[in-house]
Amino acid sequence: REAVVAGNTTLASNGERVLAFAHCVLKGLPADYTFELEDLKNLNVDINNMEFSGMISLEDPPREEVPGAIVNCHEAGIRVIMVTGDHPLTARSISSQ
Repeated sequence: REAVVAGNTTLASNGERVLAFAHCVLKGLPADYTFELEDLKNLNVDINNMEFSGMISLEDPPREEVPGAIVNCHEAGIRVIMVTGDHPLTARSISSQ
């Protein structure tokens, strides 16, 4: 677990988006079973015994026009605020770019 957290921290600090994958064997479900996964607090399948499979990271740098747009906003007296769903370390790295 510590190695996974450390790896995620390193990748996020580099501005990469990190996806983690896990798996488990589900026994006794019919072939046409419908998984309800929209509400993470109300799942219809047990995810507590999942085994970590691995991580993958994606580079998604800001578009080329972003730095200039931010400069223009500052020059116009507009306070720029970044809103993101990224990991805080990823957001911090991207914002410094």
